[in-house]
Amino acid sequence: MSDELGTLVQLRPTIQKAVALLPPQVRHRAENAYEGFARARTLLSIDREMASFRAITAEEEAASALFRSLQLRGYPGAELLDLKKHQHKAAAPFFLRAVSYALVGDGAATVTITVKADPPSIVVALPVTQFSGLENTPGNLHLELTEPLGLCYTRYGTGADERFDHAVKRAAGDRRVDKLIEKAANSRNRILYAHDGGLPLSQVTLSGIEIREQNADLCVLLAIAVLQVEGHQPMAMECLQGFLKVIGRQRSEVFT
Repeated sequence: MSDELGTLVQLRPTIQKAVALLPPQVRHRAENAYEGFARARTLLSIDREMASFRAITAEEEAASALFRSLQLRGYPGAELLDLKKHQHKAAAPFFLRAVSYALVGDGAATVTITVKADPPSIVVALPVTQFSGLENTPGNLHLELTEPLGLCYTRYGTGADERFDHAVKRAAGDRRVDKLIEKAANSRNRILYAHDGGLPLSQVTLSGIEIREQNADLCVLLAIAVLQVEGHQPMAMECLQGFLKVIGRQRSEVFT
């Protein structure tokens, strides 16, 4: 996705309007997420640690909203997503970054996303010019997906249960995935409790809060996309399977 972060900021006002019409199980969590980010910005100048805490929990609330959307639509394996486990919620932004890389590589592909507030829905369109190879193709000609998550992802020589392994490893770099997620899940503790070396100290900045809110935007955007279709969308199915593998909660019957 080209300029993904900037796009999310531009879509945020419409996303927030759409949230008001979502099922309460998702709406409450999404609304609380955006309220948390507003409070984080207010607190930043007077209590940096609590501002950081607010931003962390707000990001987790958005992940919970996405989890609940999958559960409400009855996706196989969604029942394994535990809204009380910080590790599950902290893993969501990391995994979504990995998926973004898997889908668009180093920015070679672009998509156009439109959000509608009433009824809450997402329209995903792909410019024909990047696929057709035809000369004089009109720049405004797009292929619009019937379902926003209706595409399948394949990687040559990779099995169905390994689709996102390469992207996850790239996102993790030289770090172990489980340790990376554990560190993210424990970030709240490092800014709330003293340790042998001294008092808790947060280095959070306004831009750091904004990055977390952009992660939340993406989670809420995907929750809207999941809920707008009664059935199970292929990309949502594939991503859920990959995410369960990342958090170590997969079981054989989920993937058959």
